[in-house]
Amino acid sequence: MLPRFTVGLLALLALPGCAGNWLVLTAASYHENRERGYNERNLGLGLEIPVHDEVRAIGGTYRNSHDRQSWYAGGQWTPLKLGGLSIGAAAITASGYEEDRLSLFAMPMISYEARGWGINLMPFHKSVTGLQFKAKF
Repeated sequence: MLPRFTVGLLALLALPGCAGNWLVLTAASYHENRERGYNERNLGLGLEIPVHDEVRAIGGTYRNSHDRQSWYAGGQWTPLKLGGLSIGAAAITASGYEEDRLSLFAMPMISYEARGWGINLMPFHKSVTGLQFKAKF
């Protein structure tokens, strides 16, 4: 259900115009606990679609740290800006972490954007950080 919902939502949000939208490549994560054998190659694709200067709808898919495919949808809010650096938070619902159930996540969001490219860092909690690269289209 979530994959169709995510794809449909992103398609509807992108229709009015693509100016300012971002294609996001989820790349990697780092886990402080090295003994658990987490998957840290979290390849996936997503979109960030501006709703307001500080708010974006986000969604996509990636291979999660438990080596399962995850689909996510949510929003990010980055009110603190300094040049190309933005700091705020994101909240998403994602599949693939618990069987037959969606998981909710809230995390800090640190983003750097310049001339059509960018990087997102998401320190989920004290022991895991996610990395995304993005291109504006």
